[in-house]
Amino acid sequence: MSLNLNRVHGASSASATSKSGAALVPRTTLFDHAILPVPSNMPNVNQLCEFVALNNGARAGMAQETSISLTSWHKYAKESFKMDTGYAQLVFDIFFDSMCEGNASDASTVSPAPFALFLYVLAVYKDESLIGGTPRALRADIAYPQLTASDSLSPRSSQQLSPRTVVSGSKASELEKKQISFIQKNVKELLHIVSGSASSTHVHPSQFDAMGAILMAPYGVPQSNLSSLVPFWKGKQELVSVSDLCSWISESLPVQEQPSPARFHSSASSPTKVHGESSVIETAAAERSGGFMLHNISRSTIIRSSQELVPNAPSQEQAWQTSQQKWMKIQNCYDSFIYITAPLHHVVITGCVNCTILIAAANLVTMDNCERSKFIFGCRRLHVANSIDTTLHILTNRQPILLGENHDLIVAPFNALLADCLAMWRFLQIDRSKNRWAEALWISRNASGIVLTGGAIPGFSQMPPQNFFCVTVPSNQPQPSSIVASQANPCPLPPNYATALQQKHKQVLDLRKEIADTEAGAGSTKQALQKAIQAKFKEWLVSTGNMRQVQDLVHMEHPYSRPEDAKS
Repeated sequence: MSLNLNRVHGASSASATSKSGAALVPRTTLFDHAILPVPSNMPNVNQLCEFVALNNGARAGMAQETSISLTSWHKYAKESFKMDTGYAQLVFDIFFDSMCEGNASDASTVSPAPFALFLYVLAVYKDESLIGGTPRALRADIAYPQLTASDSLSPRSSQQLSPRTVVSGSKASELEKKQISFIQKNVKELLHIVSGSASSTHVHPSQFDAMGAILMAPYGVPQSNLSSLVPFWKGKQELVSVSDLCSWISESLPVQEQPSPARFHSSASSPTKVHGESSVIETAAAERSGGFMLHNISRSTIIRSSQELVPNAPSQEQAWQTSQQKWMKIQNCYDSFIYITAPLHHVVITGCVNCTILIAAANLVTMDNCERSKFIFGCRRLHVANSIDTTLHILTNRQPILLGENHDLIVAPFNALLADCLAMWRFLQIDRSKNRWAEALWISRNASGIVLTGGAIPGFSQMPPQNFFCVTVPSNQPQPSSIVASQANPCPLPPNYATALQQKHKQVLDLRKEIADTEAGAGSTKQALQKAIQAKFKEWLVSTGNMRQVQDLVHMEHPYSRPEDAKS
């Protein structure tokens, strides 16, 4: 087991603080992906301290780096926390996938102190809009009230958002503030947990390093381990009082104030790209913690490869090394096509309506409050919350987790024709032969406690094989037509879906033959056929919305192909 708490960020900065003045920022992974409904008997601080002390060897201010296996965790959770075995398995797997390298197995282990921090975050930090469902009054499949939400859309669009998207947008803009507030409010308890004693007055640097599960250096600040950022431990390995550490952490987190918009002007070298009326506060939060932001995109086609996300990388391999440590948020987008063809650590998609979004490779993907959209995900773990009338094409090595209220979700295997996926999946250790796309698990709460529901789940159904087809992913880099034509689905398909595709392929070949035979006839017949095909093809482009995507792609290749662009 390898715990990723001490990543060294790429920028060469010698200072201990970022440009914003913060020495610490929240590590977003657990906050973004690990929030679940919790049982009433979640362990308290004293119980978590005892768990760390017993399993991490914490005694007299010292810390031995040990680990706890899945089997030992099952036993401890059942006997000491009275936790259901299914739920204990779930939280272990989520923590492992969020914070550790490799694929989890029965032999997997985790570090007790960071895991205990996760259990505390799970019990105390609650995102009710994610796990509690959307109130019926805001159910977008029941009604779409004519709400004006001009601040959540590009000026190019006069369309209006449903209440679900408005709720999602207002929630997302406060996430970093909420995370900072949680850490400041609970910092003493968090330090007690990593020290293994609720009465501890001092902390050893090796114990403090476990706080890396929820804290990190700002993007661009070199970090060997979290304790190296603390001035009390510069060149020392002695105990530091809990009160001094509490004060330092609170003072080192970002100050919640309005940054200057000029600082976040989009540029090729910036780790965060601003689109539309992007909130500078959210952009600042993304930049501080090494994230990319796609925000308020409306009626556009966006393609982001590793070379575009990490433009200064000398090679694709080094670009992947950087991008796979970073995260992306796609928020409040409308009527757009978004293709992300770079390996990422985690992705959050929230409040998107009538979009097609591809995430080619990511460790973790969380999607919430989305409507009338199509998603293609290649990931190790997927969480879906409060979404409606949406199609998911999935490769995932874990059961897809459903949270809150989801309605009219259709699920199918991964369907993107993108050859680079094979290399990216190997790079992120995503096993394409173990696709659990159809094995969703619904996590809900009732009067008796937490309920884990598999099998037939209301509002969640498989796509009929006859409706399944593959899609070609556009690229900013021109490719020979022979390469495009030879691309195949990198994800193995179930036999019934593979058979359905073969039948469609045969129908296309038969149609081509019929057209060729017709063209061999009289000239007037050939011309009539060509006109009919062109008319129907244009009709299809317009009716499906693909006409605008074609225009977007042409404009990407020829930026001044339209008169109004040339004038600007």
